[in-house]
Amino acid sequence: MTAINDTTDYEALAERAERGDLKTVRRIYEGDGRPINLADVFMATGRPRMEEATARHTWKTRATDELDAALTERARQENLPKSALIRKAVIAYLATA
Repeated sequence: MTAINDTTDYEALAERAERGDLKTVRRIYEGDGRPINLADVFMATGRPRMEEATARHTWKTRATDELDAALTERARQENLPKSALIRKAVIAYLATA
């Protein structure tokens, strides 16, 4: 395999992609700059994820655009899926009710 040092060599990159030689690496970082181990957050495939090991119910609900935007932003800040953040909110609410 020939090393490619210039990412503008599109022909060589295309050949590597067709052979399956290109690998994508995505890193997400904590607020203090430490990388998050995505395996701790998500399973590679399928269900269940994290605390969903015993989850068997799916909830459907409606939200305003403003509420969805706020949820999306907070989930991004916490590096969590929206569903995990919703579960945390329900647990916190039920603990105070």
